[in-house]
Order: sequence, then C-alpha cells, then structure tokens
Amino acid sequence: EGVKGWAVVFRIFDPVGEPTTNYELFVGWVPPARKADAERWVEFLNAEIRDRLEEAGKAPSAAEG
Repeated sequence: EGVKGWAVVFRIFDPVGEPTTNYELFVGWVPPARKADAERWVEFLNAEIRDRLEEAGKAPSAAEG
C-alpha cells in the first residue's frame, strides 16, 4: 500500500520588499495523523504574513487568502 498524507511546500521570501525570483523552498510531509497540526501551522503563517503586509501598508487582497 502507498504512503498517505500531504506534501507541504512553502516558498520562503520577504512578502514586503520588491518581488524577486530569488527564494528558498521548504518542503515537508504531513501524515494523516498530523493534518490538524499542519492546518494550524498554515493558519499561523498566513496570519503572520498578513500582519507583516498590513504593517507595511500592503494589505493582501481577499483572493490571496
């Protein structure tokens, strides 16, 4: 039987500065038993990114989540 879970890929770059093509990738694997942990982590990261953008006067659009 195959492995079940989710691949999670984060593209690491500063959301406030000028856009560039230089960034790092952080890749992880989330097994089904850790799905809730991964969802909380993504929610936390999204909130941190949103706060950083708002502090810089660059509020994200609704489409960007």
